[in-house]
Amino acid sequence: MPDFLSAITTIMIGFYAGSLLTKGMVLVPFWRRMPPAEFYRLHKEVGPSLFAILRRLQRSLSSYQLSPQPSRAKARLKEQSQPLFVWSR
Repeated sequence: MPDFLSAITTIMIGFYAGSLLTKGMVLVPFWRRMPPAEFYRLHKEVGPSLFAILRRLQRSLSSYQLSPQPSRAKARLKEQSQPLFVWSR
């Protein structure tokens, strides 16, 4: 089960990072080359759908981070013999 959760986490973070990189490396330079009037017209048309996609990715990633998985990781750390930090001995 932890392998499955790790795979899902990796996929979700990859999608989110990919969307942010695409926005920053492709869309922003494209938008900067546009005349202001064209940018504002396009922003009114495309902006809500772009926001909806990024909002869904952010919510799914945030809701997964709030899931009880960190408590399982904490339990595994307690089972290990060595402390996490040197000063916690």
